[in-house]
Amino acid sequence: QQLCSKYAISKPEYAEYGKQLLAAYEKDGKKCSSNFSKAWKAVFPNQKSAYYQTQYNYVKSIYYDDAVKKWAAEVDGFKASNKRFSNALRNVIFSTAVQHGPSGSASIFSKAMKAIGGYSDSLTEWEIIEAVYAERSRITTKKALRDSGVQGTIRTITASDYSYNLKHGLISSEQAVLLKGSCLAHFYQNSGNIQAGVYVRLANREPAAAKALLESYQAKDYAISYHLDGGT
Repeated sequence: QQLCSKYAISKPEYAEYGKQLLAAYEKDGKKCSSNFSKAWKAVFPNQKSAYYQTQYNYVKSIYYDDAVKKWAAEVDGFKASNKRFSNALRNVIFSTAVQHGPSGSASIFSKAMKAIGGYSDSLTEWEIIEAVYAERSRITTKKALRDSGVQGTIRTITASDYSYNLKHGLISSEQAVLLKGSCLAHFYQNSGNIQAGVYVRLANREPAAAKALLESYQAKDYAISYHLDGGT
């Protein structure tokens, strides 16, 4: 909140409430306590849309914008601004950057592209998205991690960790078999239960949402091109 408030101050359109929140933060001894809470309750009801936009712009500035540069530097030929890409891929970049950091997300993108033979303009947007989520949700073993030089804590996933997800159809029986006794390559320090939850999101939910968004853009593009070509 402090950093977001400072960001708001730097933007003329958000400066006034940014100053109020930051002043309250300072008054609380540089923490979010009673004064900050009071200022927040006074500001937020009248500035909902502005505050949400500020939060978005702030997060975009420190995560997405940096990640876009790092992804391009990490993989030759890739540019998120390429007109052939929709917001579906850009949302994936945003999600990856927020969770793994700009540098971490670039490393994941590099590994994802290597796993499918490298980046090229012939890859479809969905193939890129699918590869990124495959890497983010990649399942590995404790032995493989140790063999690669990983030290410290490695936690594996047990049947009880994913039993709820399996029971409620959040993962398939095939996915459950892969998870049992294994761990996620990028989350192995977390508990098995957390890893199982992360897997649901990164292997199933987010890819499905990204695909639906991509298809909605493709449908719009088809409708426009159909009309321009003389369709009715």
